This record gives sequence, C-alpha cells and structure tokens, in this order.
Amino acid sequence: MPSEDIQRFIHSVISFQGWNIVHYTGTTIIHAHEIKEQHKLHFWDALLAATMLENHIQTIYTEDAHFRKIPGINVMNPYETQL
Repeated sequence: MPSEDIQRFIHSVISFQGWNIVHYTGTTIIHAHEIKEQHKLHFWDALLAATMLENHIQTIYTEDAHFRKIPGINVMNPYETQL
C-alpha cells in the first residue's frame, strides 16, 4: 500500500468523531481475573474480553484465536477471506 494511502487512512481514523470509548472498573478487573483463570488467557486479553462483555460488545476483529474460547464473543479474523 502506498505511503500516501496509509497516511490518509490514519488521518481518517484519528479524525473520526463517532468513537464510543468504554471504560473498565474494579468489577471488570475482578471479572477479567476470572476469565483469565477459566480460559488460561493473558490478563490483558482477559481484561479486554471482560470489558467487551460488560459493555455488550459481541465482536472483536483480531487474529488471536484464543478469544474464541470465551462465550458471548464472536471473533472475526481480518486476515481470513470471508466466504
């Protein structure tokens, strides 16, 4: 991809005004620890999963297949061709 296209894409992401920022709480951290232990994930992945679940976010776009272990989270791999 040409550098100019990359710069244009980055600028469009940064300038987008429709972001919805979600936060985590102490309760989320406790939930993350439970997910970490139950599914044998790294803590930061478990925290992301717990934050998603608490905010009713069902889909994550990642190549990390271990998120598939977590009920309620759909994984979309952006590098796989969707048929």
